[in-house]
Amino acid sequence: MNEHRPAPESATGKSAGTDQQATGKKPAGSKQVTGTPQYLRWLGILCAVMALFCVGVFLIGYKSPSFGRVATLVLLVAASIFCFWLSKKKAR
Repeated sequence: MNEHRPAPESATGKSAGTDQQATGKKPAGSKQVTGTPQYLRWLGILCAVMALFCVGVFLIGYKSPSFGRVATLVLLVAASIFCFWLSKKKAR
């Protein structure tokens, strides 16, 4: 079922794969990820909101702090800090 098909010919007579390798440019249809710092910032905000929700659950007494819940809270806070730091680093 899986057939290997040769790369289509470009206007110069070379296959598209070698044309891309020779110029070092990406094809026009490919998109680069340009919003990485913004994505990381939103991910950091999401982790911070989930950590605040976790603290709220502890404060109102809905669930008691257990090892797993406290570990989740610590990991959410650490992930939030890491995402904010990484977004600042990628923005430079």
